[in-house]
Amino acid sequence: MESKRNYQLDVLKFFFTLCIFLYHARLLAPAGGLARQISDKWGWFGVHFFFIVSGMLMANSFMRHRTEQTQEPGKAAVRFVVHKFRSIAGIYFISFSFNFVIRFCIELHAHQDVSALTTLWKLILGSVPELFLVQMSGVRQIGVNSVTWYISAMLLVMLPLYYFLCKKPDFFLHVFSPTAALMLYGFFTQMDNGYFDQNDCIGPFSGGVLRALCGICAGAATWALAQWIREHLSDQQYSTKLTLIEVLFSVYLLLVWIFPSFSAHLMYGALLPIPLLVAVVFSGKSRISALFQMPWLRHINRLSMLIYFNHYAARQLITRFDLWLDRPYLQRYLLMAMLTAGFCLLCATLEWLIHRCFSQKASKPV
Repeated sequence: MESKRNYQLDVLKFFFTLCIFLYHARLLAPAGGLARQISDKWGWFGVHFFFIVSGMLMANSFMRHRTEQTQEPGKAAVRFVVHKFRSIAGIYFISFSFNFVIRFCIELHAHQDVSALTTLWKLILGSVPELFLVQMSGVRQIGVNSVTWYISAMLLVMLPLYYFLCKKPDFFLHVFSPTAALMLYGFFTQMDNGYFDQNDCIGPFSGGVLRALCGICAGAATWALAQWIREHLSDQQYSTKLTLIEVLFSVYLLLVWIFPSFSAHLMYGALLPIPLLVAVVFSGKSRISALFQMPWLRHINRLSMLIYFNHYAARQLITRFDLWLDRPYLQRYLLMAMLTAGFCLLCATLEWLIHRCFSQKASKPV
């Protein structure tokens, strides 16, 4: 019998995408209110989760094609990074276009004494690094679609790490990755400015690159742990124990997640076990994985990407043009959700039309 795919990780990605949405929406809530206190940590740890998943899938991809990847590791690293971006390129550039138009309107409204042509040209020049996905190298001037810093940092870090993985897979997965992840995580914990921001720079490295390095290395170590679980805890007798471990970790992390935040220093330590939960989920050896095998769940990963790339445009419209300023903040949350849904639908439609147009041209005989 053919085994069904486990979509539990996709559901987790959807959950953390919604948390990042609510983190950015927190500016619509009253300052010092409960909504801000609860969601204050969701942005940092939501992105950290995605870095972990990215590192884990990077290691998984390498191990599935290990023989062919070790022949020319440099070219293999470039191919991997290019393929990684190609899978999201349509959504990336379409959502970038939405945010560019919105940012242009915002700048026109804020600087009415400056000509539209000058404003447009300055915006084009400032958005070049983001357009080429290198803003996290430190050349970032403005943030058109600010959430895309994650993609830039991920790709910049994956290029050398994938090469390292090709050259020394055993050392990278079992020694370097867990050590580097833990040391960087400890470094973030000791910083005195709250959650370590992607725009903070330490020497030549942006905060986004350091956060990506920490999360991706943690993800590679998570893959090694998940593989160990598959190899040594595959018997039926361990399934119940792994299920119990997953439930306990999930309840603990959820309680930390939904209660008002304390200091960032305390939250770093409290949410340290996230990779352990991801490893159990990815191993598929817990009984809970059987609940996430419905075929319709295959669409949830696409939905997560659409929400992630398009919600910032909605937030920009509401905050910069003071939409529904006199309404209760929950209604403004609802407005942001509706605008995000509209941008997601438009983005998906445009992507489909572009793909269909190119497909038809490619199929025509020369």
